Amino acid sequence: GRTALAKSEFEAAVEHDPNSKFGWYNLGVIAQNAKDVSRATTAYENAITIDPHFESALYNYGLLLFSEHDLDQSINYLDRAVQENDKDASAHWNLGLALAQRNKSGDNNRSKAELNRGLQLNPSLAGAVALTPTTAAR
Repeated sequence: GRTALAKSEFEAAVEHDPNSKFGWYNLGVIAQNAKDVSRATTAYENAITIDPHFESALYNYGLLLFSEHDLDQSINYLDRAVQENDKDASAHWNLGLALAQRNKSGDNNRSKAELNRGLQLNPSLAGAVALTPTTAAR
């Protein structure tokens, strides 16, 4: 239905303009929601190559990597998303969760700080079930 139509329109957009960061980003969202990790990866990487400061692409790619258990890269992209938008509660929250799961030296304090920043920005995150990431692409 509508997702297939949107996908074909975004594919046409990036074919017409390979530097369409929004076209690549939206293809990434569609692929991520369809659990197509390979296509989502390609699309997000293209969007981020075009605009290394594209917060939404950085965030979604960080979530995708988190869902694939690539914690080091997930933390890298979520950290970049937080640097681009310090008011993004979900980015802070998910960065905190990724740091907690990776659990390297120094991660614990930073994890707590990121989780607390996320809660400060959005207290409803306190109800997040079992400290799971908010994995839906946005």
